[in-house]
Amino acid sequence: MSITTAMTRNAMGIITMMAAVMSITIIIMQTRCLPAGEWKPLFR
Repeated sequence: MSITTAMTRNAMGIITMMAAVMSITIIIMQTRCLPAGEWKPLFR
């Protein structure tokens, strides 16, 4: 395996990790702002 392939895979992993963290933070922010009764149906 060449260095460039390892770098590309590492970058893809970092990008997916960042996207997952961003989406999780957005979900937490939305649930924090909304009352408990409004966001609970979303997780059914």
